[in-house]
Amino acid sequence: MNRQLPIAVLLIAFAARAQAPSTFEVEESLSIRVPVRAMVEPMLNEVLATQSVKDALREAFVAALPKDLQPVRCQAPGYVVTVVDPEAHAIVRIFFTVEATARPQRTEVTSGAVAQVLRQRLDALLYESAVADCNREFESLDRRLSERLKNLADAEERDAALGSEADGVPDAAIAELRQRAVRLQVDERTEQDVAKGLGERNGSFCTPAGRHVVRAKIGAGAPLRAVFVRRRPTGEVWTPELHAKYPGRDWVLSRILWLSGCEPGRNRLHDVDTMRRYIYIHGSPDSAEMGRPGSHGCIRMRNEEVAELFELVPAYAPVEIS
Repeated sequence: MNRQLPIAVLLIAFAARAQAPSTFEVEESLSIRVPVRAMVEPMLNEVLATQSVKDALREAFVAALPKDLQPVRCQAPGYVVTVVDPEAHAIVRIFFTVEATARPQRTEVTSGAVAQVLRQRLDALLYESAVADCNREFESLDRRLSERLKNLADAEERDAALGSEADGVPDAAIAELRQRAVRLQVDERTEQDVAKGLGERNGSFCTPAGRHVVRAKIGAGAPLRAVFVRRRPTGEVWTPELHAKYPGRDWVLSRILWLSGCEPGRNRLHDVDTMRRYIYIHGSPDSAEMGRPGSHGCIRMRNEEVAELFELVPAYAPVEIS
């Protein structure tokens, strides 16, 4: 018995050594493209340097490994960013240092899990950045709009005073004063042909009623029937053939007068904000039947008429929809 004891001890020690974990490094290489123009390298560095992101990447990697290769320990990953296009594309190499009884292998499952976490965090960062930019723009526009409305109110007061004391005042002087506060009255029975009638709530596809101003004029110098998507010209000009090619497109043509509400709680701010609902006065296809339901809340006009109106109406001109 005493002679066999060393052999048993050696077998136990060998088995214990065979089960002892070793340290391995596993690399995940990801091709990352962002959907908008942004400086990719600082954005990726900001995301990957965040401890919560490192923890999420580590947890996703470990969870994606086969059960028999689950590591004893996995450290927070390191990374290297290689820029391909400074504003659109980069290669990200992520290094996981693990202690395991066998070398874990990079697979499509582990790569997919890690990529999903990283893309979710990038999307969140891009969304937050876009929202912040949008909020700053809206705040700036609100300030400018408030100043403009005050100026228009002052002009109306002067207009009223001048109208009551107009004896002996040249007609040209009265016309010049009134030009500062041009009013556009939109008649629901003629130019407005929305499918769901009047309404202000976001998502209703109704045309908002009440007092507005022309927040922006878009399309100066564009050819008649020029096609706009998200207020930018596509380079196309509407024709019956183009219409037949894209029968479901919501056609915005020639000129855009972007409206902004003036009545908080009715057509301005929160979920009734006309400007954030992207309500325009714009041109429409020649085949559109005016006076019949057809738009998604905007006010459609013939292309020649909206081009003429565009030249007559200044920015921040009052618009009354009734």
